Amino acid sequence: MKSSLIILDDIVDNFDELQKDLLELLDGSNILPKWYNLDTEHPCKDICLYLISIAQKYYDLSKCNGYEFWLNNNSRSSKWHIDKDERMKHEKGILSYPLCTMVYYIIVDNVVDGKLEMRDVIIEPKNNRLIMFPSGIEHYVQSFSGNRASLVVNPWDGSKYLYTIV
Repeated sequence: MKSSLIILDDIVDNFDELQKDLLELLDGSNILPKWYNLDTEHPCKDICLYLISIAQKYYDLSKCNGYEFWLNNNSRSSKWHIDKDERMKHEKGILSYPLCTMVYYIIVDNVVDGKLEMRDVIIEPKNNRLIMFPSGIEHYVQSFSGNRASLVVNPWDGSKYLYTIV
């Protein structure tokens, strides 16, 4: 089962509470990518596993035994990129990709631009919106003004990932 781009709106019923909790956790900064086993406890575990449960309806995540996630608070990658195991690329020259990529918008307030671009698609950020796309897709976030925070979750087949498992 390999799906293309999926966009779902209003996926969390208690969005106001989740938004408040995640923004408090961010406290004005970013949370950098880190690997977690599916059963590892951390402050974002519930929302990460919830997003993975949604993604498994559209993508084959049967080999998922962990994930990496990060929170972007008014930040973005400065160039086009593909989500991949950066360490594997650097150390072995091998491209290894997550099972899919998920971008979940926590807050989009007074944002001008800041759209997620793929080569032939441009997606508007929106509160409580989940965007999922297959691995290996080059993407980019436009520069923007306003208040924009997103949670990115990449589920992995851990046998294809070099980072230390927590």
